[in-house]
Amino acid sequence: MTKNLTVSQLNSFIKGVFVDEYILHDIWVSGEVREFKVSGNSVYLTLCENECVLSCVKFSLIERIEVGTKIMLRGGVNFFEKGGRVTFVVKEVKIEGEGENALKLKKLKEKLKNEGLFEKGKKLPKFIKKVCVITGAAGIVIHDILSVLKNFPIELFVFPVKIQGEGASEDIIRALMAVESGVFDCVLITRGGGSAIDLDVFNCEKLSRLVANYSLPVISAIGHEVDFTLVDLCSRTRCATPSLAAQIILDTYLSNLSEIQHFKEKISILIMRLYEKKSFALKSLSNEITYAGEKKISHYVRKITMNAQAMTNIMESKLKQDEQKIVNVAEVLEQVSPLKLLKRGFVKVEKNGKTIVNLNDVKKNDIIDVILHDGTLNAEIKKIEVR
Repeated sequence: MTKNLTVSQLNSFIKGVFVDEYILHDIWVSGEVREFKVSGNSVYLTLCENECVLSCVKFSLIERIEVGTKIMLRGGVNFFEKGGRVTFVVKEVKIEGEGENALKLKKLKEKLKNEGLFEKGKKLPKFIKKVCVITGAAGIVIHDILSVLKNFPIELFVFPVKIQGEGASEDIIRALMAVESGVFDCVLITRGGGSAIDLDVFNCEKLSRLVANYSLPVISAIGHEVDFTLVDLCSRTRCATPSLAAQIILDTYLSNLSEIQHFKEKISILIMRLYEKKSFALKSLSNEITYAGEKKISHYVRKITMNAQAMTNIMESKLKQDEQKIVNVAEVLEQVSPLKLLKRGFVKVEKNGKTIVNLNDVKKNDIIDVILHDGTLNAEIKKIEVR
């Protein structure tokens, strides 16, 4: 016979089971600290052993316990009806030393460091135009990155992967191996933060070795401030958040764009100085002829001719060299020009003069401008489809 219960009825029954099981009321539990948080006058801990975890709470303050410490807790198991959570309520804490998982990670970190893997990452290129972002399927991280890069001609290619839990490390490894065959300037491995347990994925030895020896520069932005994972240490650049990673990419791009502009201005100044120098030499020589005797006229005429020819040859040679440098600089500027993207089929969409970057910026029947490389189309939104 089927029994129909409400959530509160079932949770109340489960609560009673825990209350009646006296063996759960006063026991000692040992494990390794994976998380330690203080909220008001309560301390929240996550205890782990291998892949098993236990949520614990102590309703009074204690000294901070570092992640990785092995401890013993005395208390009892409780079931909180409102939240539907099983929690171990702590009465007493004993420190036993460094935990097994912490020791393993410490030894692995030392091993990779001694092999020089923390210093092997490839340098970021001067021009970053194509970036592959390896991250979870949710769009929050990509939104943060686009908010920084949206007005610049930097192409993003997203490779969605599993970023926590069983099989996540292998998924990221497969993504890196697939991306390596593509044409990218760098790879960004990122996620939007997480607990210490969630970040275990990025302490995988195989993944860390792949990142350290990767053929492309790797930027890690796993979204945590305090502890570095092995992937962080093996990457070329480590950032606390996806937005900061995007800012580093943009700063690199703008820095080198500015360098090209500076080089162009420097060439123009050098050409002008050379012209003024040769003009001054010619004027001085002309004045010398004016005050020379008739006997020296033919001599100075020859000297003027020779110097004029030499100056012409030097100017032609220098102008050819500088012209080629300017052409080279112009080609580089052309490659990064937003107009280049438009000529390749990309378009810029605006509403009331503002760039549209996602579906939330428009609604049905809105009038928009579609900007092509050779003109602008005025259109009305008839249908909006979400992918």
